[in-house]
Amino acid sequence: MGDIRKWSPAGLEEAYRGLRRQEEILIEAGDGFGTDAKVADWSGRAADAAESNRKSLVDRLEIIVAGVAAARRGVADSADAVTALLAVLAETDGLAQRYYYRISDDGAVVDTAFVTSGATPQPSHERDQVKDELGDRVCEIVRRADDIDRDLADVLRKAAHGQIGTDGATTVAAAAQAGQGHGALSALEPPSNGTVAQNAAWWRSLSSKERWMISEFHPEWIGNLDGIPATARDQANRSRLYQEQNSLGLELRRLQAVLDDPNSKAADYQHALLRAGEIDKKLEALQAIEKTASRPGERQLLLLDVSGENPRAAVASGNVDTAKNVVAFTGGFGSTVTGDIREYDDKMSKLREESDRLSEKYGDGGKTAAITWMGYDAPQSLDVTSDSKAQQGGQQLAKFLDGIDASRQGNEPHVVAVGHSYGSTTTGLALREASGVDDAIFLGSPGIGTHNLADLKVPGGHSFVLENKNDPVADLGRFGGDPTTIEGVRHLSTSEATSADGRRLEESTGHSSVNEYLRPGTTSQYNIAAQVAGLSDKAVAGATVGAGDVIRNPW
Repeated sequence: MGDIRKWSPAGLEEAYRGLRRQEEILIEAGDGFGTDAKVADWSGRAADAAESNRKSLVDRLEIIVAGVAAARRGVADSADAVTALLAVLAETDGLAQRYYYRISDDGAVVDTAFVTSGATPQPSHERDQVKDELGDRVCEIVRRADDIDRDLADVLRKAAHGQIGTDGATTVAAAAQAGQGHGALSALEPPSNGTVAQNAAWWRSLSSKERWMISEFHPEWIGNLDGIPATARDQANRSRLYQEQNSLGLELRRLQAVLDDPNSKAADYQHALLRAGEIDKKLEALQAIEKTASRPGERQLLLLDVSGENPRAAVASGNVDTAKNVVAFTGGFGSTVTGDIREYDDKMSKLREESDRLSEKYGDGGKTAAITWMGYDAPQSLDVTSDSKAQQGGQQLAKFLDGIDASRQGNEPHVVAVGHSYGSTTTGLALREASGVDDAIFLGSPGIGTHNLADLKVPGGHSFVLENKNDPVADLGRFGGDPTTIEGVRHLSTSEATSADGRRLEESTGHSSVNEYLRPGTTSQYNIAAQVAGLSDKAVAGATVGAGDVIRNPW
């Protein structure tokens, strides 16, 4: 780290200017020599020998100018990369200083709280999280620095030894153009199985040119990478959406040829039939995703995965990169991309509108982005009695939620996690790991994986439960007990009520559909919107007593 702090793009920029002047001189001299050196009407052995020498010199000059052009491109790209890298390093040093840490020259995270006069460190658990993040950032900064150093050294070595190809150029100018192409830095892949902090540091360490190149030629690297800005993920996933549709369409046509061939073997026919059915389901899901992401108003496609049996996706209504409030909703039992993403997105879009309305009326006017997260295999049958899918989904949701914060370093939004039914269990398990969530809201929950709010990395007093009348699932307590009985949880009403601005709000009932908990005009939807907008004082408190609650506590 000490060496990296000494890096400066200024020297590289000066070298770039010098190499550019040399390249221009060589092109001008070389092209002139390629034409002016010829003597009209001169023939014979001497003329042939002179022409041979001329061509040899031009060939040599082309190799030299290709090397100079490659070095110029390498130095220019390195200057841009170093500028981006130093910015990430400055951010990291700033974060360390705010939490009374220091990044030493050997990359160690040093605690300075006990030697800093007047230091008032943040809570220990928060500082521990930041220390881990700082360590992850340092690893990525060093990896990126090594990559820049290695790439530039390789270009300069090849240029010095005349190893830069001219790609068959016939002029010095063309050779320079070819050399420039060979001088580009290689694209550094994201960290393998990186944390969200590493992913975010990797992305921010790239120059704008490198980010564009990766978005254009490697969208699969970033579409589902937590910690990357939503705008970049959206662009990548829209490209991947069309690629997946085209790829699956081609495979389906090949399978159809097998199915249409009367001479196909029975085994081949059966395999084609099964695979064609799988592809049809995936194409149907992709069509649902495409229609949802193409709805009027800003939409961002933040997750796209068709590798498994059940496609996964996440779509945001609003701009996650700029919104002050970001809410992520997770559905439960029976949820599928094909059957539910459009309906969920519709309800989340209306929730966003209500949050924005409340923020405009009572808050600071901050905008909301509302995400429908369908990034796990929701149970479809008797597997709903086990929390195994919630455990797996919780790990994925935790990284997604933390990725929102990590992608907006220095401009963290107010993040709210909402889960319905089995999705509330998934959300609860995610919040044992995710540390970037400010409020948690559980709807019709059969349990959140614990009966102790201290197990969740959510600020005290910021966990809420809503239970509809006639919602039997909300009283099951299958996964950690009934959350309405957890000490410290806050109850929000789902009964008829009057909003802060005098509107009459309807009661919501039953469990089977999220339509009820998120239905516009209900007390439930209003309360969720108020919490998302950060207006807890405008919410309507109150608990609904279900049959299960009465059985457990008849008095």
